[in-house]
Amino acid sequence: MSSRQSIRLAEQASQNHETSVVECYYSNSRQASNSVEEQGEYFIPAKPADVWDALQAPDVLKDCIDGCESMTAMDDDNFACVVSIKVGPVKARFNGTIRVRDRNPPHSYVLDVSAKGGGAGFGSGQALVELHEDANGTKLTYQVKGNVGGKLAQLGARLIQSFSRKMTRIFFERFSQRWAT
Repeated sequence: MSSRQSIRLAEQASQNHETSVVECYYSNSRQASNSVEEQGEYFIPAKPADVWDALQAPDVLKDCIDGCESMTAMDDDNFACVVSIKVGPVKARFNGTIRVRDRNPPHSYVLDVSAKGGGAGFGSGQALVELHEDANGTKLTYQVKGNVGGKLAQLGARLIQSFSRKMTRIFFERFSQRWAT
């Protein structure tokens, strides 16, 4: 048996009238594996070309990903990273790879992500990222499908869902700060 949970978050930042919307879908089963689907949109106060360039820069990604210890470009399409996280009682250091494919600068690309955290578990997934020009900047939309397994999956969908939303929120808050005036 599996269950499916859905949540929709809409936040309005009063200072700069930025809106972000995040929808998360999680299903879990008794095999201690969670599948994750999440989609959302964020407004970035910069031109699409500038947002595109920043999203390709390892130093920018490292600064924006909570717990990221390193982000290294292996070549134009591949990154290696190390990220330390704490989800509920599980604390782990993950070694990951990110492959960028189906690039359509400065409009869209797909990320293939894989991470291993030893006994804590693993994660893998794909993300479609699209940039849409807006009168005041860029609307970034994303769709993520992934899986987590091991001890992480045993924590349950609600905790995984909360952690995913937190990581996404922190990333985009830090990313948007690059253009704050």
